[in-house]
Order: sequence, then structure tokens, then C-alpha cells
Amino acid sequence: MMMNTASIHFDIPKGLLHSLNQSEAEFASQVRLMSAMQLFEDQKLTLGQAIELANISREQFLLELDKYKIPVINYDPADLEMELKGFES
Repeated sequence: MMMNTASIHFDIPKGLLHSLNQSEAEFASQVRLMSAMQLFEDQKLTLGQAIELANISREQFLLELDKYKIPVINYDPADLEMELKGFES
């Protein structure tokens, strides 16, 4: 099944790629990953959507989240406390 896609294009100074020591493809991949992680952290994308945007494996995305200390489960402490109180006898 072919999924509908959109193409996003923006220009960057070539010197920036040189400074980062990255090819255009490497930079594009990094931008996709960083964008996906930020949108996931901001709860704008689900885990599955972020993985799709990053265009990497689930395992690799989870490793990247860990590397940048981004929690996979972002549970509000107050909500967790209320949930746990429900289990007390």
C-alpha cells in the first residue's frame, strides 16, 4: 500500500554542512530524527508516528530517545499517584 507523502524543502548554507562534517543525506536524516524526537516529546506525535517520521527502526528510535534522555512514557506524577492510590486496600 502506497502512503500519501508530502515533500518539504529548505535551503541551508553549504558551509553549515561543512561545519557539521555531514552530507546532505546525513543532515536530512538528522533533521528528521531530531524533529521526530521533539514532536514525540511534546506529545504532538505518537511513538509510531515519530518512528515513521524518523524513518528508522523502532529499536533504533528507542535507543535515540534513551540517548537524549527523552522518556518513552511521559506520565504526569500526580496522575500516577492517583492511579496508585486506586490499588491501595
